[in-house]
Amino acid sequence: MKKERENHKLIIHPTQKPTELTEKLIFSRINGNNGRTLIPFAGSGSECTVAEINNIEYLGIELNPEYENDLKSFHSLFKGRRCEAW
Repeated sequence: MKKERENHKLIIHPTQKPTELTEKLIFSRINGNNGRTLIPFAGSGSECTVAEINNIEYLGIELNPEYENDLKSFHSLFKGRRCEAW
């Protein structure tokens, strides 16, 4: 985990979006919780985490191995609960 900002609790990746925004983006493209989403730049894992919390099938892809541990760390922090701690 890299840094903390006033309105963002965990900033892991330089282009990480707030989970509330990610949730809105995902739900704007699917019907209910029955959709699937592709996350081509998984980075910190925040998008994957939002999808999993909302029971949405997802495929996250990240080519940069530097983010693998960060992705797993972020994902484990929110597993089993909503991402409202931003």
